[in-house]
Amino acid sequence: MTKVFTTDMGWVSYIAETERYFRTYKEEVVWPEGEMTLEELIRRTKEFEIFYNEKYPHSALGYKSPKEYYNEAAVYQKCV
Repeated sequence: MTKVFTTDMGWVSYIAETERYFRTYKEEVVWPEGEMTLEELIRRTKEFEIFYNEKYPHSALGYKSPKEYYNEAAVYQKCV
């Protein structure tokens, strides 16, 4: 039987989201390149952060990027 770690604060969801982020990071940055220098890893990580926050569609956000989702929420808040 599998035990699931739970708390009253919803940590299970948080852990799943964090794990998904790191899997996507590895799939996009680490695994395709194999070996690379530290400088190359830093450069690719910075590029990934921009991509992940500005262009990558997230299912939890209705397949919008965080930037798109934030901008829509900001426009909505101005209208209300």
